[in-house]
Amino acid sequence: MPFRQRALLGVIAMLPNSEGKFTVQEIVEQSARKLKRPFSNSHVNQMLVSLGENGLVYKNRHGKYSFAVPIMGPFILRQLHDESTS
Repeated sequence: MPFRQRALLGVIAMLPNSEGKFTVQEIVEQSARKLKRPFSNSHVNQMLVSLGENGLVYKNRHGKYSFAVPIMGPFILRQLHDESTS
């Protein structure tokens, strides 16, 4: 998985509502707070399509996204933490 997609998943996992539904705008705002190189709306849209094709996220009828697997957010955060401590 490309680095920027991994970073996007990390940003999504840091959202307070990562276990529910989240929007592109919420991801963009969170990336501006957490990353040195934040994501743009168009970049997030493109990557969410790619992640959807890989079965990691899905889009509902109202334009909101969710992780395809329950408790994926905490799993991603644990992985990021393990990477940073090793």
